Amino acid sequence: MSSHQKQTINKERFSYSVISDEELEGLHFDVLNVPLSSKILDTRSIDDFKMNVFSGPLKTKVIGALDKSIAEEKLEAANYWAFQLLFSGHINTLFDKLISIAAKQINIANPHLPTFILKKTIEWEKLTSNKVYEKKTQIKLRNNQEMRHLIVEIVSLLTLSRKRKLESNIRLKENDFSVNYFKSKLEARDTQHIDHILKEEDPSEVRIAVNEFLYQLMKKNITKTLYWLSWILEWEKIHVKKYKQFKVAPRYNDGIDKKFVTNIIWLIWEIVNYVKKSNFDIQLECHQELNSLWDLYRHNFTLGSRSRKLIYLIWSIKFLTTPKCDWKLKLVERPELYFHSLANVNLMAKKIKPHEVNKGIYQNDKYKILIQDNYIVSGNEKSSRDNARIQQEEKYRRDLENTRISRIKDAKKKKISINSMNKMDTLREIDKYMNF
Repeated sequence: MSSHQKQTINKERFSYSVISDEELEGLHFDVLNVPLSSKILDTRSIDDFKMNVFSGPLKTKVIGALDKSIAEEKLEAANYWAFQLLFSGHINTLFDKLISIAAKQINIANPHLPTFILKKTIEWEKLTSNKVYEKKTQIKLRNNQEMRHLIVEIVSLLTLSRKRKLESNIRLKENDFSVNYFKSKLEARDTQHIDHILKEEDPSEVRIAVNEFLYQLMKKNITKTLYWLSWILEWEKIHVKKYKQFKVAPRYNDGIDKKFVTNIIWLIWEIVNYVKKSNFDIQLECHQELNSLWDLYRHNFTLGSRSRKLIYLIWSIKFLTTPKCDWKLKLVERPELYFHSLANVNLMAKKIKPHEVNKGIYQNDKYKILIQDNYIVSGNEKSSRDNARIQQEEKYRRDLENTRISRIKDAKKKKISINSMNKMDTLREIDKYMNF
């Protein structure tokens, strides 16, 4: 720590010291092997966690708890729930949820967030694309130190960021597509701007709608801008349902497969990028973040990802329709708390480790020996390993059956069903950590 004067703050049951910007910039974590004390040796496969997470609660409940913890700035609880998903192999679910939270709960409240998300997305995909971590073996990432740090970085930043709700698409009714109602919504007086964007192959029926979208975007009216965005996308859906396809003039963008170039989403993005370039009031920092959102949308684009990535488009519209953003805000406003989370990554893993299950013999990677019930197992003969495994599995089944019978008896005494008891156990587990 530097010799500058320290201020001490208290939050809940922890005490922290303020870290200077220079110290924060200098923070670096070497990618080391996960310490044995925090290494997860659970023998369950990724298929065992389809519905539940590592410690037992339902996956859907944990995702909700993660969302709530970040919203309420409960740092330890947020990291706990994120690790539950990681240790259960729900890697992609976790990442998609964090991106959704970043857009829907924070967006321009932390104006530097898009560039951070872009950087972490690249890091995430670099780790998950490694052949060592294919679909069935992706659960091994829970013992990757780099992945653990990456998750805590993202979760902690989102938790400590200021919050601001992102507007959503407008729900339309059948009446929105009647001629008279459509005419009543028109406000643009001319087409001088859209004429620079539209091409001859663009369908005539969307020309008026995209002109209104551009007009409202330039007027910085987010509600009406999103109305016309919703109208355009819904019109496309109606047309596809009737005629199997809907195409606009091809628009070529770096990184986009040629088979997608006639999708209407690129016409919409061309309008957004046009407003970005033509608006001289936009600060340089805003340009950078808008470019990051554009890169995030294009990155690994497929038709299947279009709806999921729509939040990047709405986030961009939010930037363009907000009169002023506070660019003086730092990406990390409370670095002392952020640093504390990063420094205690493996302590969080130790909290969850007691819930691991070992159905049989497993191999200690460090010493290359077979272990069962904390004892070394002979690895010379295959039969001995097989017999030990069978015995362990039989014991595991007996223990499960004894537990099931015991719970049935307890349920009868309490005059409630087994399902009710299981739900109560799950709720107690969640309540325990929601009150950090």
